[in-house]
Amino acid sequence: MRAAFLRRSVLAVPVATLVVLTPACGSSSDTPSARAGSPEATVEAETTTTAALSTAELRRAALVQGDVPGYVVGKADEGITGPVTVDRAVCLPFALALFAAPQKGSVGATGLTVTKPDTAGVDTGSVTSEDEVTEEVEKSVEMTTSLVTLSSYEEEEATAALAGVRAAATACSAGFTARVEGRTQEVFRILPAGANGGQAAAGWTTSVGDADKETPFSLVVARQGSTLVSFTTMDAGAYLGKRPATDEVSGPPATLVSAQLAKLS
Repeated sequence: MRAAFLRRSVLAVPVATLVVLTPACGSSSDTPSARAGSPEATVEAETTTTAALSTAELRRAALVQGDVPGYVVGKADEGITGPVTVDRAVCLPFALALFAAPQKGSVGATGLTVTKPDTAGVDTGSVTSEDEVTEEVEKSVEMTTSLVTLSSYEEEEATAALAGVRAAATACSAGFTARVEGRTQEVFRILPAGANGGQAAAGWTTSVGDADKETPFSLVVARQGSTLVSFTTMDAGAYLGKRPATDEVSGPPATLVSAQLAKLS
């Protein structure tokens, strides 16, 4: 998975920005959204039908730098993930959401990367080239990265698309195999996690990798009108093999989720 999916993770974050970003940014409001809410991982609200947004409209509604203080926000439309296939068709909706791709039948779609770097302990004073800075950052920075994907649907199709992701998570809770941009990925156990935001939301935790390495992922999918927003969150450094993975990863911070959904309201 070295093409668009990885470009939307740690590789998409400007190194200079990481080096100068103050690690103390953020506040107590950065509570992970994926840990809020009920164990059923679902929030429902009254369905409201709105016109499906075009890709251009979704780009304008996407977060930009400065919308979420303390975070590095990439440019919208950095590339939706390429072909995603699965060994069991029933698992495809979950795989599409997890790997930052729109659901089947979407009218428009765009994606961006939002990263919360903690640069404490990064020593860039002894390096001279950009490549050396990049290496130091990748090895040392704990970088929580969320791949944010916005996709729009006609009439009630957004509701149906979210229902499809939920059904796939249940049917494939023991895991499945996916091919993403030509690379085989094992998706291991899928567990429900709390989620809130928008008119409906659901969340899960899982891990992705192979027999030798698993990296924890969090997925939250929220619906606002006819638009779905998926937040795939991971420790990008661990995923790239720069350091050992932790046992779990927090979901997207509530400030990030609320900021993006507010721009769609």
